[in-house]
Amino acid sequence: MKFSYQVEELPKGNEPYRVATDIEGYLSVVSNSGDVLFEADGILLVELAIFCKKWLSENTNTDFYYASMDFEEEPILAFSVKSNDICSFSSVWQKSPMDSIPLSEIKSSMSGYIEDLKANLKNNFQVDIEGYEGL
Repeated sequence: MKFSYQVEELPKGNEPYRVATDIEGYLSVVSNSGDVLFEADGILLVELAIFCKKWLSENTNTDFYYASMDFEEEPILAFSVKSNDICSFSSVWQKSPMDSIPLSEIKSSMSGYIEDLKANLKNNFQVDIEGYEGL
């Protein structure tokens, strides 16, 4: 599984809260077999990273549920733990069903997304989110 993104909008001011509320972009989640599970524009990329980091830092044998301050519909992304560390994926904008994702694959994908986003924002946009809200 891979979380891919493209930054489309950056903060318009220098207030710290704008990092989470103004960095928007395209996000897709693709399975290892190439099935597109999710894709959408206008996703708050740093907000998602904060949700992922918090979940990874806590008990990750629980469900992951991401609802954004930008959208009324929810969940934007959800992974439900079923059994034997296998999860199912759901989203209000789900493209393909996926009911057997290893929990370790989700953890690895989220960690990779967070680290890539931090490096990309710092190197290409001069926005340093290291340490921001636990990142």
